[in-house]
Amino acid sequence: MKKFLLFIASASLLLQSLLPYSATLSFAQEVTPTPTQTEESAQTAEPSDIQTSTATDPMATEVPAENPIETSVEAPTPEPSPTVEPTPTQSEPQPTPVISETLISSPSAETPDLTPAPTAMPSATPLWNDLGGGAFETNQAVLVGEEYIYANNNKLRVKFTQLPGPAGKLSIKEIKLTPDQILQTGALSDTAYEITSTMADGTFTYDLTLPLPPEAQGKEVEVVAAESESELPSAPELNEQKEKTADTITIRGLNHFTVFVITTPNPDTTQRVLINEVAPTVVAEWIELFNNGTQPVNLAAGTGWVIRNSAGNSQSLSALGTIAPAGRAVFNAPAGWLLDVAPETVSILNELGSTIDTVTISLTAPGFALDHYPLAGESVGRKTDGIAEWAIFTSPTKGTANVLPPAGAGGLSEVGPIAPAGGFIAGFPIWYKDSNGLALDLMEAADGFGISDPTDPAVPFSEQIGFNAEGFWWSAEASIDRPIGTRTILVLALEAAFAGEAAVDGEQSVQNRLRYRIDGLVPGETYTITHPFGSVQEIAEADGVINVTDDIGCFAGGGATCNQTTLPNFSSALAGQVGPYLTWTTFNTDPNLTDPQLTNLGNPGRRYVGNPAVDHAVTGSPTGNNFFRVEGLNVGGAGINVIETNLFSVSGRLADTDAPVITLFGANPVNAIQGSIYTDAGATALDDLGGNLTGSIVVTSLPVDTSTLGAKTVTYTVTDSAGRTSVATRTVNVVAAGGIDVTAPVITVIGASPANNPAIQATRTVNVIADAVAPVITITGSNPVNVFTGAAYTDAGATAIDNVDGDLNASIVTTGLPINTTIVGANTVTYTVTDSAGNIATTTRTVDVADTLPAGLVEVGPIGAATGFPVWYKDSNGLALDLHEAPDGGFSISDPVDPANPFSEVVGFNAEGFWWSATASPADTVNTVTSAPVSGILVLAIEAVFAGEAAVDGEQSVQNRLRYRIDGLVPGATYTVSHPFGSIDEVADADGVINVTDDIGCFAGGGATCNQATLPNFSSAFAGQVGPYLTWTTFNTNPTLTDPQLVNPSNPGRRYVGNPAFDHAVTGSPIGQNSFSVTG
Repeated sequence: MKKFLLFIASASLLLQSLLPYSATLSFAQEVTPTPTQTEESAQTAEPSDIQTSTATDPMATEVPAENPIETSVEAPTPEPSPTVEPTPTQSEPQPTPVISETLISSPSAETPDLTPAPTAMPSATPLWNDLGGGAFETNQAVLVGEEYIYANNNKLRVKFTQLPGPAGKLSIKEIKLTPDQILQTGALSDTAYEITSTMADGTFTYDLTLPLPPEAQGKEVEVVAAESESELPSAPELNEQKEKTADTITIRGLNHFTVFVITTPNPDTTQRVLINEVAPTVVAEWIELFNNGTQPVNLAAGTGWVIRNSAGNSQSLSALGTIAPAGRAVFNAPAGWLLDVAPETVSILNELGSTIDTVTISLTAPGFALDHYPLAGESVGRKTDGIAEWAIFTSPTKGTANVLPPAGAGGLSEVGPIAPAGGFIAGFPIWYKDSNGLALDLMEAADGFGISDPTDPAVPFSEQIGFNAEGFWWSAEASIDRPIGTRTILVLALEAAFAGEAAVDGEQSVQNRLRYRIDGLVPGETYTITHPFGSVQEIAEADGVINVTDDIGCFAGGGATCNQTTLPNFSSALAGQVGPYLTWTTFNTDPNLTDPQLTNLGNPGRRYVGNPAVDHAVTGSPTGNNFFRVEGLNVGGAGINVIETNLFSVSGRLADTDAPVITLFGANPVNAIQGSIYTDAGATALDDLGGNLTGSIVVTSLPVDTSTLGAKTVTYTVTDSAGRTSVATRTVNVVAAGGIDVTAPVITVIGASPANNPAIQATRTVNVIADAVAPVITITGSNPVNVFTGAAYTDAGATAIDNVDGDLNASIVTTGLPINTTIVGANTVTYTVTDSAGNIATTTRTVDVADTLPAGLVEVGPIGAATGFPVWYKDSNGLALDLHEAPDGGFSISDPVDPANPFSEVVGFNAEGFWWSATASPADTVNTVTSAPVSGILVLAIEAVFAGEAAVDGEQSVQNRLRYRIDGLVPGATYTVSHPFGSIDEVADADGVINVTDDIGCFAGGGATCNQATLPNFSSAFAGQVGPYLTWTTFNTNPTLTDPQLVNPSNPGRRYVGNPAFDHAVTGSPIGQNSFSVTG
């Protein structure tokens, strides 16, 4: 039974994408990262190194042609009930030839022949069965010309003008919309009508008459339709001919069934009541509500509205009465009613129990850019009444409009610790942080990306701190070329200075500087200067000059210092006009996505927000004015009254505020049997600026001496580019085979000794066999690896294990580093290790430096100690995705674990898991040449598999998969298949099918593994067609800007590029083809 939900609505949308088909077949759909679990779950990887199955090979899983029309929706089994208004018995219509179904129809498509069924004598009241719940079904097949009147409302009528042979039954049901559905659709009442049938869409035509609700009187109305109630929010308008009377509307020529709703154009679809501001402090907890609609809302209606907290406790809102449009009401909560810790969830529900608004106060949720939970005297609210972005209000706006204080004083938010005496930048704050959380450190003059004053050999203190008269945490300068005057310049800076012209200890000062100077103006004229932090009018002096400097900060001297608790101190600079920091538009907090021009080869590993040697467009202005403009009489010459530039010279280096984080693989502590070879599981190190520093870890105390019992310590040390060091240790307890043996051996004499018989000498021969087996070196990470020209390359390193000596990681000698990334070409990194017997092992990694990375996958992550799979794969856009476990809150399509297979529970899935996947299925249609139903599917994936149908350790394999199948084609005809990674011509086989699977990767089995240095290995997946990753168009690397549908409540804090529960448009195709189409 095919359902067709219909309702009258205001949206002017097509019912669905109807594709006309003639001799040329063409269909397309946006590719969406929504893998089909049933399509992929039964795949089996064949154990071969690299395999490609072509159109002649059967798919691992048969993909049937989808036919949504065949989807049956079972009606409840009716209880015996009396019929409604019986009519004279009619004979069943005579069978007519079955016509092939049109899966998708269009006004411009060829229409299948519709053979009229026999017409019976009209009967005003046909026979109905009462199915209960407002649902009725005809007790016999419908007839052409018969008018079927709904039993519960005689204004709802269905009259068929064409029917297939044999015809089917008709069902009509009145359904009630929820308040949310009314709001989303703009429905005029809470009533909609569900029309269903046993007949396939497109095999009939009918006229439908619907009753208009009283609310429709005097209004323009529309009818919208959806396939199901869940699709009501996006239901499109019906385009068929309509006729309206005072109390009905008739739609003519319908050929499908659905749910129908009546709406009006331009409904008020705004969310009417919102949680607007929350003060969660224990002393006085309150929640402000805001009416965001155009009509008043009575919170005392019916049983009244309620507000609910995180614990599920509800309080009545009835006492608040009616909230006028754009009005507010404040709920004063009982003491302790809120949790007062993040996350804090508050919901409001209307009199019907429907949730109207829910807010979760969180430091990570979309829309919340909070660095702390509200303190005493603070609140958290929408930045402006009704919008989705929230902020901390240091001055709560209870019962009044939400207005944040203007940017400026809040531009810089925090000052870092003071550098200790006797060292680099001594006596100055190490960094300043802005309101965006960006911390920049004080730059020494020797850094070629800074503008700090060079040191003076005659001033020893300048050489100690790294600059002389002035240094900079950040600066941005803009100048405008003019035909007149000598200077038009803007200077913005956070500057370290001294009382005089040179570095003197004790005179450390700071200034937040805004300076502009414009020469050659008309004396006495007023000019408007607009810059990233504001706009101001200035009058040119008698000499035609505007010259303004605004330095806000702390200025030491005369025994006064800025390193004190009370103001003025180094925090005084937070009150200046400058802030937050402007950065290049191509700067990104992800080092893999930032501009290569921001890589300083003279200071590798450090990161910068600008390069002062290059003028560049910027972003970050709190006013949106990422430019410098001067307006006024003849400012640019005669008749030129506006001059402007958006190019700035920017300097600033990210502060390394944290030491690297070392994570140990495997157990800690761990036991080793006395005399055995201990193999260390290793560790990884990540740094906030330097990224992956695993290759820089220094490991000491390996190999572990297992000849003696007791606790041994393995130490891991890593230092980042800012000199911050982290240390981690693992305890290795060496124990006897049966536990720790503390009992000395006992010698027992056998036989008599008094006879003084001579002892019989015995000899044992011990053959010492030389160790002739070389160690085994395993490269960590990708091989080969691709690097942008000019980018810093950090080697991931390698591990070495020997059959006698054990772990030889610390003995590896690496040559070929550092890589000169200024020169395009292939570079070789060589790893060599020698064991105690003199056996030498050598392996190499190729590092390809290029101006552009080849589109695709470019790097494989470390191998998971427990899973045996790469932890992640990275694409040419620098996007790294990890291997998805099966449960992950519905955001994963990996195969569920099998309790009967313990290893599946270790890896988190059974037969297959996914780093990434995307599937697309265009709407089904009918081939007008063969009349066969046409369906198609595209599957793209980076997939973890095993040699068989279940997870088996040692059989870990990977495949880069591109698969498509199209059914219902003309045998022997050529079709062009286009997808995000290319286009290809394919010939349909004798069955009218194109069926292609291209799996490229490494397939373990028979003792061969993919975890090895040489190909085939896990890097083999790079050679597949799929990559870089496609993402939702609404995905953003900035978590505060990404789509809320990409937030997984079951796994908070993790981030996703797609949600497989929703089809969605994508981006990321390396050829700009973010779609799937077949033409022919």
